[in-house]
Amino acid sequence: VTDLSGNFDFESYEKNAMYGCIVANSFLLFAIGFTLVLYKRISLNEEFFDSFKIINFLLNAGIDLYSSLKISLLAVKDNNRLKEKILSAIRELEQGKRASFACRNFGSECVFQLELSEESGMEKNAFANICKNYETKIETQQKIFFEMFEPVSMAVIALYIMILLKTVVMPAFFNYGI
Repeated sequence: VTDLSGNFDFESYEKNAMYGCIVANSFLLFAIGFTLVLYKRISLNEEFFDSFKIINFLLNAGIDLYSSLKISLLAVKDNNRLKEKILSAIRELEQGKRASFACRNFGSECVFQLELSEESGMEKNAFANICKNYETKIETQQKIFFEMFEPVSMAVIALYIMILLKTVVMPAFFNYGI
């Protein structure tokens, strides 16, 4: 509503404008944080996939699974969850357990492939198939993420601008009678 008296309350406007900026920037920071967490979740799968590629390469070079797991452990940097899974598999193999049982922490897809390979005697092919499956899964996840990123980011920016317009710009326009 236009202020017909021509008086403009700068104190009230400054409070509302500051509040609007805080709300808009908080919303933007939340959206950016959510996006980074989602992308980090995808990149964890990439690190998992990299470990399987290392194991597959070493198995094809003639190194046994136990030694391949130990070597792949050296390549894992900051992912404590993955380190613990590899260490668990190494401990299980040290106790004489089958590869499919030792690698049960890597997921049901891995266990299924290893069980099939143990039955057929084609252990080297198991990790190659696991790598192919993870590669397809990661490519699909990344494709979906990046296809959704553009429209969602445009909507987030539109909401950010709308909040700023509603709380900062529009009150000034209405109070000046524009």
